[in-house]
Amino acid sequence: IASSAASDVYKRQRLIGIVGQAVGSVEGYQYSDAFVQKKQEGIVWSEANLDAYLENPKTFVKGTKMVFSGLKKPNERSDIIAYLKTFAQ
Repeated sequence: IASSAASDVYKRQRLIGIVGQAVGSVEGYQYSDAFVQKKQEGIVWSEANLDAYLENPKTFVKGTKMVFSGLKKPNERSDIIAYLKTFAQ
């Protein structure tokens, strides 16, 4: 149980400051080549980019290995973005 709780804390810590953060910039995470390319392009997780990614990850990051197919409902995406904004630094 302790390792699971520690893992949950680690996952939440990675969300701190995610809005406005450079794509592919979480230390210690092994990103796909597609995300590394986005980072090299200087893309940040703005609200607009988060919305585009949450709607269709494979379009936003071509070549991603992510299995998540996206959220089609705009209100669901805006709710998630609002939640992510609560993790501001």
